[in-house]
Amino acid sequence: MFYFILFYFWHFTFIPFYILLIYPFYKISIKEYALFLFRSLNMEIMILKDSEYIEKGFILANHRSFTDFIVDTYLTQCAFVCRRLAFLIVIFANIYHYIENGSIIINRKKDSRNSIFHKMLKYDKVLFWPEGTRLRYTILNSPEDIKKYLRYGLLKEIYYHKVLPVQLQISSNKELVIDERIFKINKGITVKTHISKPIYPENYNTEQEFYDAIAEKWYNSWIIVNSSLQTIQ
Repeated sequence: MFYFILFYFWHFTFIPFYILLIYPFYKISIKEYALFLFRSLNMEIMILKDSEYIEKGFILANHRSFTDFIVDTYLTQCAFVCRRLAFLIVIFANIYHYIENGSIIINRKKDSRNSIFHKMLKYDKVLFWPEGTRLRYTILNSPEDIKKYLRYGLLKEIYYHKVLPVQLQISSNKELVIDERIFKINKGITVKTHISKPIYPENYNTEQEFYDAIAEKWYNSWIIVNSSLQTIQ
């Protein structure tokens, strides 16, 4: 636990605070900061993709652990949707990301899905985690299995308005790098990430067909990134 607290304070409090102090005079990009963090963790990211990133739209990522905010935002380099509490936990790092790429801070008790969606439209590309919380399931037997984990609020808005596509970014092993549940840092982990082809809501006649397409691609991506995993023994 001591090492976890030390690592957290140094990399997610002190360094971002220092970068913010010198930012008006010397700009260090969020990508440079992330690469420094990855080197300190001896971590590798293996990218597998069916398509290049969309230029405009919504990136849906799986939510496994605290590491998501590092890996997923580094890969997408775009604004992200974040609960207020999660934003405050790593306040300096998130302020830094807000300056570089933008952030949408939400209050689940007050913000409607429609108001959140229209905030998202202010950015070309927005990352969010439709599972809504850090889930640690290890088995998916079919596309139907993922449907029970998804929260459909923002997906409903995306289908209703039909203005921009979604794209999946599914990763393995994120929970092994920084495991905040047991206060442990693991080095030398390879995170495999699969980027799907975009899904255009206007191509589907019903909301359910749109969800089915997301579930199908999510499951396929899950199978790809969880084959030949590098895990902690």
